[in-house]
Amino acid sequence: MFLLDTNVIPALSPSGREAARDLVVWLDRASRHLFVSAITAAEVASGIAKAEREGASATARPRREWWQAIEHLYREKRLPFDLECAPAAGAIPDDARAHRAGFEDIAATARVHGLTVPARSPRNFEPLGVPVLDPFQVCPSLP
Repeated sequence: MFLLDTNVIPALSPSGREAARDLVVWLDRASRHLFVSAITAAEVASGIAKAEREGASATARPRREWWQAIEHLYREKRLPFDLECAPAAGAIPDDARAHRAGFEDIAATARVHGLTVPARSPRNFEPLGVPVLDPFQVCPSLP
């Protein structure tokens, strides 16, 4: 089972599908094993809001529609960052947090739910003590 990092989600977008063809095939095959974090939803919404604020409506509108489709597809597979995950985030060492602030929330969610994190930059997760892999290099085998 996998908790997708935010930087893997764009491979599912219309503009990302061509560049990461092997990953898209794997994501389609692995869909029943994939989860999305509430943190990812917040990060994507932030990017869309930034595009809108900067007047890039031609970019923001298709991103918003694409993200709404992703949210619909994963509606039963969205994991919250909640009081169960908070202690795990607090237990992640400060030196790991200093390595790359902002990833302990997704790492904590993965740790609590026993999931591996597919991430474009595994080095950001490696010091956080959760299983991580780069699906842009090698797509993992499925259970």
